[in-house]
Amino acid sequence: MRLVVVLGTVCIALAVPIPAHQAQQQPPTQQPTFRAGVSAVRVDVIVTDKQGTPADTLTAADFEVIEDGKPQTINSFKLIRVQTRQEPGGESPRAIRTFDDEETELARDDVRIIVILLDEYHVSHFGALNIRSWLHRFIATQVGPYDIIALMYPMTPTSAMVFTRDKFALTSVIDRFEGRRGDYMPRNQIEANYSMEPVWRIEQIRSEVVASAIKSACYHLGSLNEGRKSLLVVAEALGLAGSDLREVIEAANRSNVAIYVLYSPGGGAFGTADVLRTLADETNGRALSGRNDVDTALGAVLRDSSAYYLLGYNSDKGPDGKFHEIKVRVKRPGLEVRARKGYWAPTAAEAARATEPPRPAAPANVTSALGGLAQTGRRGADAGECGVRTCGRERGGCRWASAAGRLERKRREVLRRPGRRGGGQARGLRRAAGQGSAEGDGGRAVRGVPPGRD
Repeated sequence: MRLVVVLGTVCIALAVPIPAHQAQQQPPTQQPTFRAGVSAVRVDVIVTDKQGTPADTLTAADFEVIEDGKPQTINSFKLIRVQTRQEPGGESPRAIRTFDDEETELARDDVRIIVILLDEYHVSHFGALNIRSWLHRFIATQVGPYDIIALMYPMTPTSAMVFTRDKFALTSVIDRFEGRRGDYMPRNQIEANYSMEPVWRIEQIRSEVVASAIKSACYHLGSLNEGRKSLLVVAEALGLAGSDLREVIEAANRSNVAIYVLYSPGGGAFGTADVLRTLADETNGRALSGRNDVDTALGAVLRDSSAYYLLGYNSDKGPDGKFHEIKVRVKRPGLEVRARKGYWAPTAAEAARATEPPRPAAPANVTSALGGLAQTGRRGADAGECGVRTCGRERGGCRWASAAGRLERKRREVLRRPGRRGGGQARGLRRAAGQGSAEGDGGRAVRGVPPGRD
């Protein structure tokens, strides 16, 4: 079995002669394969001319990759060119109606995959009006027929994310987006658990929840394929620093996810747009300011994933848990190169967890009991637990108790059943991205847990 851990634009395959086990949180998830302390690293590289046109005639000999000041030998090379429009007589885009449809289409390297995180906690009521308008135009005029998009809110578990090509379904969810910055009225039991805390603490918790959502989305995207994926974070500010910020960047770089942020300058007292710009800069994404030409800025999310090179080399670093700087250069003059700045290698403990033998399956009666709980759809905190300190539990974001994965898969297929004008998919997206995702939906998959961890 070939398994990969995607580290930054980077895919690292370390090595030890022990079989890796499948992660229990996400079906199906690619896990790292470890071989004798040598890391197989993959880097996605965007190369354009001075006018921003992709340079698609390069060969491996035109590139130079340097890790920690040491030149590397490129042993794999591929130009990824995405199909952006349907040619006359060409293949029609496949409708995504079932879990199998989704799995098949997301595994392709010739499609653009985008997750849009609607951060209601850090967008004002009036800011949401602009955001709805911007995203409407983006989907209607720039998203192509082969592009695959999922929408999510800060409390959307990755198991409930619905990927689709249905523009009507997407815009129907965006229409309902409301900014809640400064609005502390709880809308579910999890929010009620900390509603009596001071405002500064509520803001801190909200930032931790958003950080957990970003990490979960990145690791989920990293399990889909080795190519470049995009996460568009819509927010006005985000208060993260220190280890929290590093963990988010590490999750994106391990999963080959470029983070783009659409923000309004001038973040308030609880966060700063500098954090959003840092997320973009450190993950080979872009910071898209609402003061500029938003339509052109959003188009960059698609342009960057339309044509890029995927380079591979073997590193001798192994699982040391350290950051390793990567520089990519091209030998042809007049070209501009964009690549991630490096990657965080897994620690020895993470490598050991990823190579543990499979655990015994849960007894049939336990699986049956969990399935029964998921079917009852218990309300509020019965379905989830907030992992922040306010709830008296381990810090680290929100975790939802996992019901049987097959039940979740069946539920998603029911949500995808086509309805009038895409109504079935729209209802599924509203539940997946949407309102009240922390209440009344029964079991949830664990979120915020990177590959190889429980």
